[in-house]
Amino acid sequence: MANRKSTIGIVVHHTVTPQNYSPDSLRAIFKARFGVNYIGYNFYINGDGKVYSDIGADGFGIHNNVGRLQNYNSVGIALAGNFEHQKPTQAQLNSLSNLIKDLMAKYNISKSNIVGHKDMKATACPGKNLYALKPWIINNPVSKEGDVMWWEKLPNNNTIWAYNNFKGVITAVPYSGTGAWDKFEKDGGSMAKVKIVNQLTETTIQKETKALNTEIGKLKINLSDLQTKYDKLDEKLNDTIDGYETQISILKKTHIDEMKKQKAKYEKKILELKESTGRLTLWEKFIRWILGK
Repeated sequence: MANRKSTIGIVVHHTVTPQNYSPDSLRAIFKARFGVNYIGYNFYINGDGKVYSDIGADGFGIHNNVGRLQNYNSVGIALAGNFEHQKPTQAQLNSLSNLIKDLMAKYNISKSNIVGHKDMKATACPGKNLYALKPWIINNPVSKEGDVMWWEKLPNNNTIWAYNNFKGVITAVPYSGTGAWDKFEKDGGSMAKVKIVNQLTETTIQKETKALNTEIGKLKINLSDLQTKYDKLDEKLNDTIDGYETQISILKKTHIDEMKKQKAKYEKKILELKESTGRLTLWEKFIRWILGK
């Protein structure tokens, strides 16, 4: 079984079976119709909300070969039931919503590419009662440590598929002979309960957000302190500039007054010379030349 090369959408189906239809019974249908030993949908959600997967999110499924979203570029999700005549359980809708949100994030899928099978071909699938709820996204609370996670052993390789009904944490876990695999083997059956022990939870996110907001608050305070210091330095600089300008003005005035005194002194000297000689002398011309007169 190959994996898809690209993923741009999600196609939702119903199985037209009882809502408590077992995965083995569904595998038998695919065996009879397509000759494969696995469920051709990427995900199968039973009536109790449990999520099963034989081929994983990336697997090349057998669910639609018509339209723009086909097996080679889309994830197929099927819900157990015939939703032309019955309604999906809330557990199914919760799991479907969580799964869709995770797949949207994983493959960067837009809401416009979340479709029912009938959007791609002439069929009633996924049934009017399920199709009416499109795009099947519910704002559920995230899971917390200690919630139940379901593990499923994939039939075609040594991995197990983990899915949390409360949030939809999709994880492929390699076979190691320890941990979750042992828990799976011990509990038996197609699914086994384990506890979430190490997962980013809403509480963790809230704590990290609070810590980040605290750091932002500290930075704002530091920025405010820097602004206050800058304003004080700016005020001090302006005062210094004003002081220098005052000193320059005083120096200018002092220099001008001194020049005026010198000018008056020389003019007085000229007048004295005039009085003594009764005429302009070469000395007067020289003095006047110096004074620019």
